[in-house]
Amino acid sequence: LYEARIMLMLEPLFRALAAVPSPSLSCRESFHSAWVVQGLWIRENFAIDALLLDVLANMLPGYSGPPMELFRGERGSNHEAGTYGVSWTTKRRTAEMFASGLNRCPQTGGVLLRTIAPAVAILAAPNDHSQYLGELEYVVDRRALGRVDVLEIYAPEEC
Repeated sequence: LYEARIMLMLEPLFRALAAVPSPSLSCRESFHSAWVVQGLWIRENFAIDALLLDVLANMLPGYSGPPMELFRGERGSNHEAGTYGVSWTTKRRTAEMFASGLNRCPQTGGVLLRTIAPAVAILAAPNDHSQYLGELEYVVDRRALGRVDVLEIYAPEEC
C-alpha cells in the first residue's frame, strides 16, 4: 500500500484488490493492519471512494457481532456531502479529538457524529494495532449506514 501510494499506483492496485476472489483470512488480516497504519493518508490521496469501499469490503476480515454505537470526528464538508470516512470508534473522546483537531478543516470546521452501525456496515472490528493505539477503530462502509446524528459542531479555525 505504501509503495503504491508513493508511486501514484493506488487506482490500479485497488482495482485488482477489489476483484480478488475470496482472499484468505491471513491476507485480510494483513491488509487490515496496513489499513490501520496508512488508511488516513490513502483516503487523502485517493479520490475514488466507491472503489475504496469495494476494496475494504473485499479485503478486510469482516465482522459478525451485534450492531454498534459508533462515533466519528469528521470534516464539515464530508458531513455535508455524506462522504463520511470509514474509521469510526466506540470511544466518543477519540472522535471528539479528530473532530476538533485533524478533521477540523479551515473552510467548514469539524463535526462529531454518532450512529448505530448495523453489523452489515462494519467491515472490521479493532485489530491489535488499533487497540494498541487506543483508538478502537471500526472500519465502516457508509453505504450501509442508516441514521447519522451530529452531536457537536466545531467551527472553522483560522490557520
